[in-house]
Amino acid sequence: MPTPDTSPTSELSEREREILRMVATGASNKEIAQRLYISPNTVKVHLRNIFAKIGVTSRTEATLHALQQGYVRLPAPGLEPATRRNAAEATALDKSQTGVAPARGVVGLRQVRVMMVSLVVITAILVLVVSLTWRPVTAPGRQVTPAPLPTFNRWEQHASLSTARSSMAAAVYDNRIYVIGGDSAAGVIGLTERYDQITDQWETLNPKPLPVADSSAAVISGLIYVPGGRTSDGTSTNVLAVYDPVKDEWAERASLPNRLSAYALAAFEGKLYLFGGWDGHRYVNTTYSYDPEQDVWKALPSMPTARGFAGAAVVGGKIYVVGGTNEHGPLTTHESFLPPGISAVTPPLPWNVLHPLTVGRSAAGIASVADIIYVFGGEKEDRETLDISGYVVERDEWVDTTEGVQPRSFVSVVGSGSSLYLIGGKGKGSFLKDNLSYQVVFMAIFPVIVK
Repeated sequence: MPTPDTSPTSELSEREREILRMVATGASNKEIAQRLYISPNTVKVHLRNIFAKIGVTSRTEATLHALQQGYVRLPAPGLEPATRRNAAEATALDKSQTGVAPARGVVGLRQVRVMMVSLVVITAILVLVVSLTWRPVTAPGRQVTPAPLPTFNRWEQHASLSTARSSMAAAVYDNRIYVIGGDSAAGVIGLTERYDQITDQWETLNPKPLPVADSSAAVISGLIYVPGGRTSDGTSTNVLAVYDPVKDEWAERASLPNRLSAYALAAFEGKLYLFGGWDGHRYVNTTYSYDPEQDVWKALPSMPTARGFAGAAVVGGKIYVVGGTNEHGPLTTHESFLPPGISAVTPPLPWNVLHPLTVGRSAAGIASVADIIYVFGGEKEDRETLDISGYVVERDEWVDTTEGVQPRSFVSVVGSGSSLYLIGGKGKGSFLKDNLSYQVVFMAIFPVIVK
């Protein structure tokens, strides 16, 4: 008689198990909703329940839990990726090698060994890549021999912007990059362009009705949100502009509680989170969330540090706010924010001070890939830079390198696939029209669903 399953996963409903499997394959909330014919909000509710039941706080942890419980498994050496080989073929291969087909939903000893070996190999490769690319951050006064720079070229040049500009909003939707507004030689503009990575071409779209610079963009449920920004007369605005990429139309939603520009912005679990910025008189430490369904802004616990021109990135259920500037100049400040309602246990303090940047930087481009936050360029001390800093979340550690591209600030950085795209910016007093990609991930794990 089989032993009853008393693991935490046994408390999950069949629908929750199905969603957990999809999460482990890397499916987004939108993709899960489309496959199951439910709304993205219903997916979010399921995920919160799943995370609470199995005791995790991020999709990465949930994926590892699914692997441990046997709901998914890594492909064995020599197998094609999961996208090209279905679970039936994988089961047949197991049977041909062992003489016994594995039980449904159970990972055998051989599979566990393969998983462990695969994880060790992957970890070794990642360590090798990091050791070749970054030099470790050390305490002042310690002597460290820098690691050699990589011999491969991670940079690639793509079709340039039609207009050189900086301080624009940028976002990725449906594998295409949208660039909105910004500063140019002609002043603040509302130009909206879309870059297709497949054709390597730009397309001009309906311009933003109120041109702004020093703004950011985020995507929620297929719409691009651009709050606030600096207008052509130099004042900050509280207008929340929303762009529909399918209809090529602009609309307005509920105004910001205050006029703000040069803020940090992140989209997380269906809401916008806006941090700090410039209100027209001073740098502020305010934190706001915006619920698109209710069309309502809400004030949240303020940042420990007032600042503008910082960057924000989401990793593992938290939002990280990095760098920026205030009346004292560029900051090394690095703080994380836990949005309310995310933790399944008693909420801890919403803000946490983390390991600072090695040098103060503002107006940098910031994005995250594979649980590492990358910071490109910006202003440090009295000059522009293109130093690249990577923050390893698990170790609370920064690692730095310089890879020889023209220094720039007020650059837009967005992630797409395994690359980060650096678009526009300002360098040596001139507006730039560059469109560069930087390769950050060299391999990926493709879990196979165990039926």
